[in-house]
Amino acid sequence: MKLLGISGGVSQKTFVAIEKALDFAYQYDNSINIEVISIGELDIQFCDGRDPAKYEGDAKLIIDKIIAADALIFGTPMYRGSYTGLLKNVFDLIPNDALMGKPVGLIATGGSDHHYLALEHELKPLLGFFLAHAIPGSVYANNDHYSNR
Repeated sequence: MKLLGISGGVSQKTFVAIEKALDFAYQYDNSINIEVISIGELDIQFCDGRDPAKYEGDAKLIIDKIIAADALIFGTPMYRGSYTGLLKNVFDLIPNDALMGKPVGLIATGGSDHHYLALEHELKPLLGFFLAHAIPGSVYANNDHYSNR
């Protein structure tokens, strides 16, 4: 089984939260093939409406990895009450059936608790559009949940 974590921004805190979730999954079943990708480190083309198969480079890489995954965890920092433009672009790039029937978990990070509802009001409906199986519940971590240890 391939479990892919996608960090949808440049925030290290989001990346750490996804890594922790993937670590828990691996501890539960060490036969799981886990991978985490930070899309903030990639050079992904903007979606321009072409067939997803026509993209190249990092855009093709992320599309192919999402299609190949059996389950996914998407993580994003929240800015202005919403997920990042980087993550929105990835959702725009992937084929409509890329997440169909796949279990998908959600993680968000933010400076305060003001943005936690964006998971339920923005990202879960988006997963519904893709006919993904949104895992009940989600994880939201604010700055107080992290330490420098």
